[in-house]
Amino acid sequence: MTKSFPVKLKRGRQLGLGVRARAGSGGRTRLISRNRFRSKAMPLPMRLVWDLVIDPGSLVMERKMLRGIRQRAERLAAQSGTASV
Repeated sequence: MTKSFPVKLKRGRQLGLGVRARAGSGGRTRLISRNRFRSKAMPLPMRLVWDLVIDPGSLVMERKMLRGIRQRAERLAAQSGTASV
């Protein structure tokens, strides 16, 4: 069962990000990334830019970041002869 880990925004903040590593089955590790953004505080034109351009772009970058971390961890595990990551 996966427990959620909420990303809380501090007063006056617009963006929060959290990353957690969890032990998975078969000796694997799962890296989970969560974020929260408060867009209601933005003027409408900026919200549209965020929703149509920035948010989709950030999802692509975040996925690439997580894959890069996975590749480096798997390469390190293979070099050291440890269990799968």
